[in-house]
Amino acid sequence: MEGMEDLLVSDLIDQESMSWATDFMHELFTEGEVEKMAAIPISFRGADDRLIWHYDKKGLYQVRSGYHVYNLAMSKQHMASTSSGDIGGINSKYWTKVWGARTPPKVKCFMWRLLKNIIPTKEALMQRRVAMVDPKCMFCMAAVETGTHLFKSCLALHCFWLFGPLKLNATAHPANCVRDWVLDMIDSLSGDQRDFFFMGLWAIWKERNKLVWNDDHFQPMHMIQWATQMLEDFQKYHPKAVRKQRRPLTKWQNPPSGRLKINVDGAFRAEEGSGCIGVVVRNDAGMGIAASARTFLHAHSVLNMEAEACRAGLLLGIHQGWTDIDVESDSAILISALNSQEKNFSENVLYEDYCNCSTVARGSGGWLGRSISIWPSQAVSEGWCSAAGTAICSEVGPGVGVDRKKGMDELVKAGLASCGERVGARWTGGSDCKAGQRAVRADARRG
Repeated sequence: MEGMEDLLVSDLIDQESMSWATDFMHELFTEGEVEKMAAIPISFRGADDRLIWHYDKKGLYQVRSGYHVYNLAMSKQHMASTSSGDIGGINSKYWTKVWGARTPPKVKCFMWRLLKNIIPTKEALMQRRVAMVDPKCMFCMAAVETGTHLFKSCLALHCFWLFGPLKLNATAHPANCVRDWVLDMIDSLSGDQRDFFFMGLWAIWKERNKLVWNDDHFQPMHMIQWATQMLEDFQKYHPKAVRKQRRPLTKWQNPPSGRLKINVDGAFRAEEGSGCIGVVVRNDAGMGIAASARTFLHAHSVLNMEAEACRAGLLLGIHQGWTDIDVESDSAILISALNSQEKNFSENVLYEDYCNCSTVARGSGGWLGRSISIWPSQAVSEGWCSAAGTAICSEVGPGVGVDRKKGMDELVKAGLASCGERVGARWTGGSDCKAGQRAVRADARRG
């Protein structure tokens, strides 16, 4: 763009509010580009530029990570030969059910080969110019052995499907292709029924190979018994994954005597790319000292909002000159990063800014003067909500206390009450809006 050759990224940032100058950006970029750029967090300290490997969760390059990315890029070039996506007319939901079946791995591999039409039936071998002495089906010896005939239409196998656990009349199904038949069965059968269906198809192929190579005898009822028993034995020793029980909720606990507790949380709305944060400060008696809430029109993840909330809580403590504070968050990833001494250049969170705030707070000569502790939340706090109306951090001046009887309710109204029904349970990473308002107001009344 003419006249913009010397334009820097810093020229797109409002230095007073330390936020993106979106009005100016709209004059230079498209709406979609502005949305993505404005969602990038801005460092308050003007940190130096650095190269970040965004394929790693910590932003650090490793040869192993580079090799993985290279292999991933190469595999996408051969996506047509894989089973991930709408390939060969097969939707990815079918592959999810095939690979997620509770059957032995060899049965899943067989199903992949069957749906890919690479099972070496006699007809398939003849198409590849392999000489066949007798191309007829090994079960009925009446028709050419095609995939459709072998697994679906063979009259000799009719009783296997009909008297098996599925009670399936395979020959009556209108599908003319074995793949169409299998896909339709995947749609219509339940999870346990699909497991036996896959096992039954594999059992037919196994019995067929016995007839070809071992000149064995075929008994449909015996085939039902051993296939069912094999599936039951496998599932017995490979039970379904049990969902982890949710951690029991515990009540919010007061900070130690003489300390303040700052509870922070963030919420993110993926469909709109927006978010909000909330901060509530209580003393060792559990009474509300201050509250803060702010919306973000541009956000890109729950972790982004959790970190912004943590930064807001730290800055509020520094701004007010509070001493001996605890910061409590329900984001285990963020807490781990802040308490870690390792380098972390994650693109999702400005860890360096937050760690710098906490380092200043911990130092004896820092703004807070004494110490700061950062803890994971034991449960979703009942004392605040992660929805927001207006930002009120800036309305409280340095060293100015908030009168609990008068000012606290005004803070709640300004920072939280305006969210109303806008957020509700659709937001991720936060507690219920109205419950948070009631709890904070109750604290204000107790004061």
